[in-house]
Amino acid sequence: MTWHPAAPPPTPEPPRGTGSETPVNNEAPLFSTPSGPIRGRREGAVLRASGIPYARANRFDPPEPLEDRPAHDVFDAISPSPASPQAPTPLIDALGDQTGGLPIREDCQHLSITVPADRGTDDAPLPVMVWIHGGGYTSGAGDLPVYDPAVLAHEQRVIVVTVTYRLGVLGYLGDGAGRPANLGLLDQLAALEWVQRNIASFGGDPARVTAFGQSAGGDAVLHLMAIDRARGLFARAIVQSAPMGTMGARVKLAAAMSAASAELTPITPVGELARIQAAALRVSRGFGRFSLMPFAPQPAFTPLPPEKQIRERWLERAPGIPLLIGVTAEETRLFLPGISVLDGLRSLPPLYALASIALDTAMNAIVYGHPARRLARDYRRAGGTALRYVFRWRANDVYRASHAIEVPFVFGTESTGAHLPPYAGARPDELAAVGKSVRALWGSFAHGRTGEMASVPEVLDLYGDRGGPSAQPTPAESAAHYGDTMTVPDAQWRELAATPFVSLGTYRRNGALVTVPVWIARDGDELVVTSERSTGKVKRLRNDSRITLQPCSRMGKVEPDAIRVEAAGRIAGPATDDARANAALKGKYGLQYRAILGFEAFARRIQRKPGDRVIIRISRDA
Repeated sequence: MTWHPAAPPPTPEPPRGTGSETPVNNEAPLFSTPSGPIRGRREGAVLRASGIPYARANRFDPPEPLEDRPAHDVFDAISPSPASPQAPTPLIDALGDQTGGLPIREDCQHLSITVPADRGTDDAPLPVMVWIHGGGYTSGAGDLPVYDPAVLAHEQRVIVVTVTYRLGVLGYLGDGAGRPANLGLLDQLAALEWVQRNIASFGGDPARVTAFGQSAGGDAVLHLMAIDRARGLFARAIVQSAPMGTMGARVKLAAAMSAASAELTPITPVGELARIQAAALRVSRGFGRFSLMPFAPQPAFTPLPPEKQIRERWLERAPGIPLLIGVTAEETRLFLPGISVLDGLRSLPPLYALASIALDTAMNAIVYGHPARRLARDYRRAGGTALRYVFRWRANDVYRASHAIEVPFVFGTESTGAHLPPYAGARPDELAAVGKSVRALWGSFAHGRTGEMASVPEVLDLYGDRGGPSAQPTPAESAAHYGDTMTVPDAQWRELAATPFVSLGTYRRNGALVTVPVWIARDGDELVVTSERSTGKVKRLRNDSRITLQPCSRMGKVEPDAIRVEAAGRIAGPATDDARANAALKGKYGLQYRAILGFEAFARRIQRKPGDRVIIRISRDA
């Protein structure tokens, strides 16, 4: 993809209209808004008004409101919003064309609105969902095909607004003087203000606006929550996979990048922007975690408060803005193919697998998982409603539950994205089922029906105000005893089936409980839990066969109020149950588990001992 020069807005004589709203089932509905009349179009089950300008701005200038148009001056909203100028991003190839064939213009401050077509003029106003796209603040656009909200709007009875804003050196690099910082963030703020003023004309409820975004878009939602000017512009927030570990004061980084791009002026040709932006990116590599997303909002520059006050603003506003925040289980899987340090290990599959797992685990925890968990916890303590999720569905063992994999499911575009690498191997009916379950959660949140939200087994774990893996009450403890197979209630079985790992607790001679995350996978109608061979937990079970099982993360984190199953364990020798257990675990964990088996086999050859392992099978009550 190449950069394109800015094109002037079209100047043909606009079609004339009466200024009054036509019936919503008209093929060309007319919306009479305070900003002026807008004519849209009907597409199947939705009405669309696309490419509506919400502000205007010269390069390096904050956005300014547009003048209201008179009733006879009708804007034909039939073309998609243009994308901001941007350079190719190879790491995003797995997610498709980063501009989706959209026109590329510097005057990109446009938004598009999608409305259920069967909504009557006398129906109650619908909730509104305002989408802020991701792309590291350097790529993407609001009207990408993957963000087509037709299914989401029709299925969940919401009005969806997709926003496009300035990116890269045009939107997120400035020294606060000659080049203002945070221009892209100011664009988003202007878009939300336009929505508040005009969305009622489309049948939306301005008091029930949900701001939602993924990756950089989620990061943008969090920053908007800290802005005084944004008070009242949205009532709910959904934050998907925000790289919160990269947030913070970036004064030195911004200064270095600004110096590297000092030749950029208000009259620099658009064709030169890619080269100048590349120079700024090169100097960002020595700034630690900030280098992971060098273009980003800068605290202490308009409209943001200083860094130390941002978290204070979140918690101050927690009681008034319910929050749904979450991550995918293996965010950085999307980026591993582009990490050069791993390339040299590809000829050693077991080592490559372990190195990938270690890097993925560390980056997930530092950049995504731990900050999201901490904010959800603090948000609740501040009196707010916070639901946290972990998206776990995966189609293959290469990308697994990687960054952005949930996005097509949110919008209902999973069928168009089925050819992309992260979804390879998934059946169309499976994609459709996952999408319907995810949209039901996002729609319920936008409607304020949080009591209806719960975990979706093998797709998404939801942690509510209780902190457990479901927003619904679950027993704190239960006991079960078994011979070769233990039986637990169906609800507990489902909780265990949905967890990525299980915390296995065993007892020392002095009665102290020791826990460690171990493998768990579904084998038909049973679950199989197993440890590695010759570990301390196996030795402890020779002394005391009691065990505890609790759902946990890969790092062994057990959430408060997670279910707890107590049972009597058994030790299986090398020839007992291994084949079936290994087959089930390989199916779930892929290379990760195969690598462990390889190292175990190597250790057994050196030690000349077969080793024992814990094997537990779990069935459920009918």
